[in-house]
Parts: sequence; structure tokens; C-alpha cells
Amino acid sequence: MTTEHHRQITTTTMTCPRSPELNEIASRFPRIDLALLTINGLRLCPLLKRKIVMTAEAAAELCAVLKQGIAVPIHYPYTAGFVRDYVLLKYDGTPQRFANAVSRRAPETAVRFLAPAEHLLVTGD
Repeated sequence: MTTEHHRQITTTTMTCPRSPELNEIASRFPRIDLALLTINGLRLCPLLKRKIVMTAEAAAELCAVLKQGIAVPIHYPYTAGFVRDYVLLKYDGTPQRFANAVSRRAPETAVRFLAPAEHLLVTGD
């Protein structure tokens, strides 16, 4: 008798450039049901616009590697306040850009948008 384990993967904010370890996840965990992926493409302007968070397109490329059943974009409605948003930070990821990129790069992945505090039931079908 075997027991199946369902895995959830959540990316951290420090994923740009994407670390090679993220590519190893699929081989270490071949059955991933859900991935929560940061997509806002956050850049710090004082540090030569250094990328801190994956863009919507980079997150879609990771979906193609992970081959999870469901991907949920997170951190896209981020705001740090007026001054920080316009002077220190830049970000541009949107849920629709992510969904479009996933449809091209990982069409087997279902994209779900969740409102704040919305629940998502993931079954082990």
C-alpha cells in the first residue's frame, strides 16, 4: 500500500534571477498540486533596478518546469506607499500577463486568481 503526498510550492521573493535550485524541485517532488508564485517583477531602483521578484513571464517558465496542476499568482497588488512606489521601487506583473504567459509556456497548468482571504480547495484527483 502506498500513500500519495500532495505538495504545495511557494516561491520566495528572492527568486530573480531564478536560482538553479528551483529547477530541481520538479525532480525532487514529481507530483506538485499547487504552486503559489510571486509575479510582480519587483525591482529596486537605487540598486540599478536590481530584480528581486520574478516577472509574470519568469513565473510562467517555472510553471513549465514544475508541471503543477494549479498555479496561483501572488504579490501582484503590492504597494509600498506613494513615495516608495515612485522613487524606490518598480513593479509591473499582472495576473493577466501571468495567465497569458502560462497559456503559452505551460498550457497544462490551470491558473487561479484568488481574492484576499479567498480559499482554494485542492483535491488529490
